[in-house]
Amino acid sequence: MRSSEGVFVTDGVNRHKMMLPVEELVGSMERPLLRSIQNGLPYGMPLNVEHDKCRPAGWCIPRGIYLARDMARQLGTFLEPDTQDDRTQLGRLQSQFEEDWHRSEAAPHIDGLNALLASLSGESPSFWHVEGSGFVAPGLAASICPRLFTTESDLVDKDGLVEYRALLDQATQIHPGVFHLREPDILLYAHSFFRRSLSRRNSLNGYLLRSFHEATKEAGVTNARLKLDPDLVGLPASAGPAVMELEYWHGPKYDDAIETIPSGVSEHSNNEGHRTLAGISRTHIWWKDPKTRRDDDGLERQVRTFEVEELIEDPSPGLGDQTFGCRYAHAEYDLSPRAVSHFDGAIRAYDGNAYLERLDRLINRAGKHAHYTKLFRLDGSVTVHRWKRVLSDFFRGNQLIPEYLGAAAEDRPAPPAEPEYTGPPPALPSLSAYLALDVARMASPDVVSLAGDQRVMLAEKTLAIAEVGRGQTCEVMKRWSLEAATMSGDDTTANLARIVLPHPAGPAIWTNVAEPLSVAIAADAAAGITSSVSLAIEWQIEGAAITLSIAGDAVRVARLLAASIAIVRTGEWPSEWIAQFRDAMLEHAPPLDAPVDWPASAVNAGRMALERARRVRMAIDRGANLSD
Repeated sequence: MRSSEGVFVTDGVNRHKMMLPVEELVGSMERPLLRSIQNGLPYGMPLNVEHDKCRPAGWCIPRGIYLARDMARQLGTFLEPDTQDDRTQLGRLQSQFEEDWHRSEAAPHIDGLNALLASLSGESPSFWHVEGSGFVAPGLAASICPRLFTTESDLVDKDGLVEYRALLDQATQIHPGVFHLREPDILLYAHSFFRRSLSRRNSLNGYLLRSFHEATKEAGVTNARLKLDPDLVGLPASAGPAVMELEYWHGPKYDDAIETIPSGVSEHSNNEGHRTLAGISRTHIWWKDPKTRRDDDGLERQVRTFEVEELIEDPSPGLGDQTFGCRYAHAEYDLSPRAVSHFDGAIRAYDGNAYLERLDRLINRAGKHAHYTKLFRLDGSVTVHRWKRVLSDFFRGNQLIPEYLGAAAEDRPAPPAEPEYTGPPPALPSLSAYLALDVARMASPDVVSLAGDQRVMLAEKTLAIAEVGRGQTCEVMKRWSLEAATMSGDDTTANLARIVLPHPAGPAIWTNVAEPLSVAIAADAAAGITSSVSLAIEWQIEGAAITLSIAGDAVRVARLLAASIAIVRTGEWPSEWIAQFRDAMLEHAPPLDAPVDWPASAVNAGRMALERARRVRMAIDRGANLSD
């Protein structure tokens, strides 16, 4: 199994102008950690390609939060399979995770789900949970609300699309594509083909469903229709916050004068890397010559037709039976008002043999050899800008679409060259902190203790060593219970041994550790004995091991540790106090004089340690209680 360390997420403002506060970064670790402890399951979560649960790529384990002056970073470990045994193990982990997650999410709503299940008739449905909890069975939603599904209804067209504004008259859209029907009191969902791999294991394409909703508000739109999932029914009380799967798409750039685009077919192929990542081989785009049509009033108009279809690499799990589901869109552009008069999106599903034939032809020669499912349509007058937004969002994950909508490479002005960075290399700041969370591996000691967290060879024997620093810091560290040897370096850097608190660790215990240690470090800094220091304090809560590590300039470390006495509450989960602690750190951390080099070693060690500037002679005291 390949292992690597990386940054999962930060509290910086992302390209969507959203920011996750540091307490949520911590909370997003605490909740799954506690659930894994309670249920006896491995800690971590699946790592999927493009958020697609049908395309598992590995396992990721959040390890901790690194706090520096610029931002908070959630760090963790990525595990990727090397062998078939690895892939089998990861598949088992993913199944366990999803089963446990579904059970935990449904637990608060079990009575409501049982009542909903009892009200359903026909085939016994299966439990389902993504944007909420509910049940799925063939035709389940359509049997409950035929007026929104059957083509005999005046609200539904021949393709099975419901009139969108009429749907909103009868239901409240609580998230993009999730509708709370008032009578009966259930949730309905946009069709499963709006999901990655066309599978209900994945979340809805919120980007498209949001931009489609906005497009329906345009004054010129006379008809807007959407296909609902006929098999899926949800419990309203179970609908939590909207699922966030952040991606970033550059806005379309090409000139809105569509009449100037040459007619014909263009084929855009992915490079190998993106073909593997997105699962998309290439995309065909076809602009047809303008044609004259007469509208209902007998007036002539010039119309250009547009078609686009992507060709995917692998069968779509949501379809099964080696069937390939390819996204397809069709639009008609009126040259006189310079607006899109018709636009629809669909899935073309090919069986294996038909798909092989499709791959050998361009879109204008392909014919119609697929099962066609229309998903949405807009009619009337849609601005080109709005149309491009909806089109890009429908083809989420296909970078060839926004690439096509941008200017041709030869017409694009070259971007200005960025000045070469000549500043100092990345480094650890003069004050930073790391909060590690993990499953507790052993029982807490009965008293405050030092962990022998370094190993040295001495007289052909391996000794566990606890570094205790020098001066007053050494005296304070040696107050606490220790079964390992101790050592001190002859330099002014100290990586103090991990201090382990007994359980439960109340406020008095934290104070009795933090206060004398901060005083001692400050005194040694003033005496010139210690210039830089790292420390780590560990305690347990509800089966989890929490380690707070502080490192940097000794004076600043001492000040932050002293401030922590009134902030850190070892009887509460860190998300309750981490924002206040980060604010205290910012008060004592100077401006950065170099880019931050986040400590990858802390991910595996569970604490920070400082590199020494030179080779150091260590004085080792094996202690009277240790044998020779």
